[in-house]
Amino acid sequence: MEKIRYALIDERLIEDTRFLTREIEPPYLKTRNPVIKPGQMYGSVLRESSGNWKMWYLNGRPPEPGMSDIFFRECYATSTNGINWKKPSLNLIEAPDGLSPNNAIMDRYYYDAAGADVSGFGGPEGFCVIDNLITPHPAARSRYTAFFRASPCDRYGGVCAAYSEDGLHWSAYPENPIIEGITDDNPCVFWDKRISRYVRYGRMRGINAGIEDNATRKVARQTSDDLVHWSTPRIVLDTDDLDAAPIPTFQEASLNGKPIVRGRDKQFYMISAWPEHDLTMALVPIFHTEPGTLYIELMHSYDGIIWRRELTRPLYIADGRPEGMSGKMFIPASSPPVLEGNEHFLYVSQTPVPHYAEQLKYNSLVWDTEIMLLAIKRDRWAGYAAGNIEGELVSTPLGWESGKIFINARIRRDGYIRVSFNDELGFPLRDYDLDVERPIEGPIDEVDIPLTFGPEIDAGPKKIFKFPTRGPVRLRIRIKNATLFGWSFGY
Repeated sequence: MEKIRYALIDERLIEDTRFLTREIEPPYLKTRNPVIKPGQMYGSVLRESSGNWKMWYLNGRPPEPGMSDIFFRECYATSTNGINWKKPSLNLIEAPDGLSPNNAIMDRYYYDAAGADVSGFGGPEGFCVIDNLITPHPAARSRYTAFFRASPCDRYGGVCAAYSEDGLHWSAYPENPIIEGITDDNPCVFWDKRISRYVRYGRMRGINAGIEDNATRKVARQTSDDLVHWSTPRIVLDTDDLDAAPIPTFQEASLNGKPIVRGRDKQFYMISAWPEHDLTMALVPIFHTEPGTLYIELMHSYDGIIWRRELTRPLYIADGRPEGMSGKMFIPASSPPVLEGNEHFLYVSQTPVPHYAEQLKYNSLVWDTEIMLLAIKRDRWAGYAAGNIEGELVSTPLGWESGKIFINARIRRDGYIRVSFNDELGFPLRDYDLDVERPIEGPIDEVDIPLTFGPEIDAGPKKIFKFPTRGPVRLRIRIKNATLFGWSFGY
């Protein structure tokens, strides 16, 4: 039986706390060397049930004389463990700038087998891939479905879609663009089985105040039943007064020389969102305009519309956070983190130059940007910590009757976690020896620490919990010199 996991990023699990501090757990570098260089994480990373890994990522081409931006080109890599990656020599498309090995799969003016222009003049920006074998979804036209920004030569530009059986050779949706309007971001699309609809997040043009000044760096949400017909976009993320004053002290330079007034000096650049437990979680790059930097904040939502940010809004991924990350701009994959064993793998690219460098920045984007692998222990997005003063957490009522309980925690040498059981009204449960606590003492740092209870008789303390059937139960958890991240039920 698969464990039922509860992660304390979700505050709905908590009725009350005392003498505890909520903390966001920072990720760590799984390996200090880049897993791909050069490359930007405008793409996706998926692990198949066979254990094979696939990555689609951006390695752009420098702009031609007189052009203001790079040309977008998606490349392909494989791995057996998510750490060591290989670039196969595919030679599927021409690589005139000497890409070696030539692992590109889509460039500018990429035509499919039917002769349709898939990517247009600038090439595909971003590559959000859904694998129908990993995430079954009803509108799949082949095993893989990809979403990217493009301007096919024979139609208006926007978010386009393509499908493929092998992830290498792609065919365009005849309905492209599935969402009209050019947006400079990494498309984020997923099938949300909780609402039986596709969800798309991204920046939108034309629906926000300040359109004459291109005030477009906000995140909108849309839904669809079939990937072709989408709901009216609704802005769901915008920065506020706690981020920056509403009147900017810095105005962005534009290509025509006229300064652009965006409205605030901090803006949401894009979003990488995914379903997690009963939440929608997201890694959200925030653009700080004056230094031209992009850092990432961790957020979550109960409905995918109203987003919850931590009160202190801590940096999740930035220059020097975690130790070993170095750069001015950080971009996460558009695909969800991959749960590998008891770790979530997060792929993020880092670029050494800010958003507003001289023209050389485009060469830096092409040659100096690298993809890093970060990790975090399973479900350790947020925790509740206590020091020398004992703290306490009371859960909301849980509808569960029997099985084993495991605690996800980090306990120091002089610390402990004690769990007792209450009924729905908060009164102690005494049946089945549930009132006989057995503390978990440190040092220990595990995601599945088995909880036992009862007197040490016969074969030892009990491991299988059986609750009275008169109603839901609450966990009352006392914590000292430890951090609790969640719990799980199973057999």
